[in-house]
Amino acid sequence: MGMAQLPMAVSNAEILDLNKVDVRGVRFNRKRGGSETIQHLEYMARRIFGLIGWHVELYMGAKDLSALHPTLLSLPAGSIDHLELSKQGFPWLLKLVERGARVKATKFGRVDFDIGSALKALYAAKSYLNVWHRSALYARATILL
Repeated sequence: MGMAQLPMAVSNAEILDLNKVDVRGVRFNRKRGGSETIQHLEYMARRIFGLIGWHVELYMGAKDLSALHPTLLSLPAGSIDHLELSKQGFPWLLKLVERGARVKATKFGRVDFDIGSALKALYAAKSYLNVWHRSALYARATILL
């Protein structure tokens, strides 16, 4: 399963072809840029969900969630990938998870709050949660769940 960064001009036929090779969503990369700007997020999310049932994936930090929160809550399906957890963004993240957003939480070495409590809260919200990290914090976090 893969994700694609697609321009708005992509045709429905091209999207259907990508689906045949196991692409399952469109990524909007807030960290490094991408093929489309965030202003097209809502349109693209509705388009791909209606056409083929895909979701949009956001590559961004939790501290940036508040600015996009109303839009993110309105999306038919979405996930947040490579999330940089932060105390400032966590309440916004938790609201999205409670509404069904999926999360891949990463970069625990840079957090400013208790990871164990945060992961327990996300897990309790019935999220699909992947925990990825190359340090001992990964093992500790999974034990706490």
